[in-house]
Amino acid sequence: MLANFGSPGRMREDFKSMRSIFESVKFLKNNAALAVSLSLLAAVSAQASPGKNSAVISAGVPRAVSQAGAPAASAAQADSSKSGPLESKSVFEGGKCIDIWKGVEMPGNACIKQEVCKGEPGRRWIWNVSKPRLEFFKPKTGKRTGLVIVCPGGGYGGLSADNEGGSVAKWLVEHGVAAAILWYRVPENMQGALYDILRAVRVARASADELGIDPNKICLMGFSAGANLCARASARYAARSYKGLDDIDKISARPDSACLIYPAYCDDPTFRALKIGAEPFDTDNPGYAQRYALAQNLSVNKNTPPAFIVQTLEDTAYVNASIAYFLALKDAGVDANLLLCSDGKHGYGLGLRNQGDLVSAWPQLFDKWLSINKYKGK
Repeated sequence: MLANFGSPGRMREDFKSMRSIFESVKFLKNNAALAVSLSLLAAVSAQASPGKNSAVISAGVPRAVSQAGAPAASAAQADSSKSGPLESKSVFEGGKCIDIWKGVEMPGNACIKQEVCKGEPGRRWIWNVSKPRLEFFKPKTGKRTGLVIVCPGGGYGGLSADNEGGSVAKWLVEHGVAAAILWYRVPENMQGALYDILRAVRVARASADELGIDPNKICLMGFSAGANLCARASARYAARSYKGLDDIDKISARPDSACLIYPAYCDDPTFRALKIGAEPFDTDNPGYAQRYALAQNLSVNKNTPPAFIVQTLEDTAYVNASIAYFLALKDAGVDANLLLCSDGKHGYGLGLRNQGDLVSAWPQLFDKWLSINKYKGK
C-alpha cells in the first residue's frame, strides 16, 4: 500500500508547520536543557545485554553501559550535566578517531562555533561539527569483515549521538561487523556533509589493511537526515563533488550498499518544502508521479548501490521519501529491500523502545541481510 499526505492543500499546511518547527529547533539548539528535550523526541537506545563481541568496542575491556543501554561515554563526556568540547576526541570509549581530511585542506566551509555534546547519557546530541571524522570500532572475531559507516540523523542541524550513533555501532560490533560513526559537518551544511561522506568511504578503503576490513564491503547506514546523506552519496558518488586533493581522492567513493532507516528528504515534495523553501508541488492537482517523484538532488541509475530501507506509515512526514527512493531503484533495476510497516513514529533508532511495533524487528532482518551479503567476513 502506498501512502500519501492527503490533499495538496493539507500537505502545504503540514509543510509550513514543519518548516516552523525546524526554524525553532535551529534557534534553540544551543540551549542545553532544550537540546535534551528535543533529543527525547527521537531517542531510542539499545537495551540488549552485551554480546560476545561487545568488549572489543572498549579495546578489550568490558565497558559500562548506561541505563538506556548505549555505550558508555568517554571520560571527557562522562559528566552529562556538563557540555564540553569534542572536536577530534572520541565520543565513546574505545573509539578510534580517524581524521578524514588529515594533511589536506578541507573543501567547503564549516561551523565556527565550538563543537559540543549535550544531553543525558543515552540521549546526547552533538552540535557544531567543524572537524569531520570517523569513530571506528572493530569486532573481536579475528575476521576481516565489512564496514558499516553509521550516519546519525538530526535534520542536518545536529547529530543524534547515542540513539542513532553509539548504540548502533555497539549493536553492529556485537553482531560481528566493523562500524564507524561519521561525525559529519553540521549545522546546515548539506554540501559539506556530502564531501565528508564521500571522503570517508575513500579513507576507509585506503585504510582497509590497517583497519582489518574488506574494502569491497562498505555499507552506508543512516537515520533520517543521515539516511538522506547516505542516499545522496549512493546517487552522487561518481560526480566530482570537490577537486581531488591527494591519492586518497583517486579511490572510488562508491559505497557497496546502503541501509536507510526512516530516510528524510528523498522525495521531491518534501525536499522542496523543507530544504529549499519552495511549494511542494507546481500544481494544485498533483498526480501519482509528482507525489512520489525522486528529490531533484538525487539521480538513480543501474550503478546505484543496492539498498535496505526501513519506514512506517505512521511517519507521515517522511514515509514518501522511502517510497520514492525505492521506486527509483526498482525502475533502475537495482536490488532493493523495503520494510514498510504500519506503526512506529520517526526516530525509533534500533526499535528497542517500541517492541510492540512490527518495525522493531528491522535489526534482526538487517542482521540476516549482513550475513547473506557476507559483511561478517569468512
